[in-house]
Order: sequence, then C-alpha cells, then structure tokens
Amino acid sequence: MSRIDMTKHTLGATGLIKYDLLSNNIFKRHYLGMQAVGLDPNTSAPYNDRSIKHVFHREAWLGISQMGGFTGENLGRSFKPEDFNQLTAMFALMRDANVKGDNDVITGYVRGKQNPDSVILPDVYQSILGETYGVMLYEEQLMKGLTEVGGFTWAEADKFRSALKKGKSEIIDEYEGPFIENAMANHKVDRDTASTWYNPFREKRGRFVFSKAHGCAYAHLAVQQCAFKCLYPAQYASELYMDDNAKKNGKKISLQDAVEDCCMGENFLFIRDMSQVLEAA
Repeated sequence: MSRIDMTKHTLGATGLIKYDLLSNNIFKRHYLGMQAVGLDPNTSAPYNDRSIKHVFHREAWLGISQMGGFTGENLGRSFKPEDFNQLTAMFALMRDANVKGDNDVITGYVRGKQNPDSVILPDVYQSILGETYGVMLYEEQLMKGLTEVGGFTWAEADKFRSALKKGKSEIIDEYEGPFIENAMANHKVDRDTASTWYNPFREKRGRFVFSKAHGCAYAHLAVQQCAFKCLYPAQYASELYMDDNAKKNGKKISLQDAVEDCCMGENFLFIRDMSQVLEAA
C-alpha cells in the first residue's frame, strides 16, 4: 500500500479540511481476505448494507474494527447499529463512554434512536443535531452550531473546537456571551431562548469532542467487514484465526471462537465445520 508522508502543518495549510488517515492490522486482514476470494480490495459494500444489522443484532462482531474491547462490546449490545450513520455515531460514542463519570451522552442518543418522536429540537438545530437525536456528538456539529446559530466565523469556531479538544473548558464561558448576543440579533429571539440554544455547548465541558470524519473512516471499514463476514464467512474466520493480534477476552482468538462467531446461527452462512476454515486458511 502507498505511504503518504504528511504532517499537521502541511495539511493545515490547505484550510478547514478534515483528513483522516487510518492504518492498523485490521486493514491488512481485510485486504488479504478480499484478495483470497478474488475480489478487488478497493470494492465497497453499500453504506447501508443489510449485513450491518445482521451482524450487530446477533452480537457477532468478533474481529470488527473497534469492537474488541469491553467498551465496544458493551455499547454494541445496547446500541445495535443498523446503518452507516449509526455505525459512525457508535464509534464516536465509544470515546465519550471512556469519559469519567458518565453516560448521559450515550443514554441520550440511545433513547432518541429507540424513540425518535421523543426528540424535540428548535428549528435552528434540526439540520445540525437531527441525525444524532439532539446530542452534539461531533466536532463538525459543534462548529456548525457556532457559525450558523451563534454567528461566529469559521476561524472562531475552529478556535473553540481546538481549545475544547485540549481540555481548555474555559473557552465555553468565553464564548457564551457573544453567542447569546449574536443569536438574539441574527434570529430575532429573546435572551432566554438564545441562552437555551447554548446548552449543547455547556454540556461539552470536560467531555471528549470527536470528529465525524474519524468516525466515518472506522464505519467505512466496518461496513466492508460486515458484508465480507456474511458473504464469505469461512474466509473471514480463517483470516481472523490467523491474526495473532485478534483477541477475545484478552486471549488470541481460537478456531472455535472464529467459526461460532461467523456462523451467527444462520443456515445461509455455509460454514459446515472447522475444516472449511482450515481449508480457506
């Protein structure tokens, strides 16, 4: 695979564009599996492929990117993503789940996902927070809220994002007054309404700020893995078994684990026995 030599300084010169370059052993495993069955490794499954729901509703996520630890498994059980956007949100929520104290963000998202009609948003936030059920989950949402609702420039919004990322929560207090004044002037609302609109930013104090671009990168790989697991379970199981870095409960994945996970209890996934996995390997 090609190597790209870049730094944050050379990327930053291009402007407010988010680049996310991922590299880990899961890519190699997926690449080799695709090659083994004669598929172009660059082939993409549809972003809302039904395999996502099939895999996650059966908790058969062994080997899926980001799902190896306790946080991923615990969140996967309650979250059960069904499409690309929900996968992206889940990977972002994993980071928030590690914040000490805390599951308000996760609880709010899962509650909204289960009962979308319960989410009531002001019109100014419909296009910004609608996809995450009123929860400000991504950096991109934070910056759109500051610019479109709070009247800040993109440079000012990026300063807020950067400060919050570095744990400098005092930026929230610094921006509150100007946000309220700008919102009152630009949207013709009273002070109480404008102050209420600042609540999503107040709630980010001490919390992780995640980039949607980063979540999308993980979700893209996870979609491909779900589709490959459902269409070529024996090959998926063999690559998983041969990967010494793939773990279950802190131990290398056994052949039995790999087979049981890829079968998912479904007859149409034709792994008859372990010999098929060994043959694929």
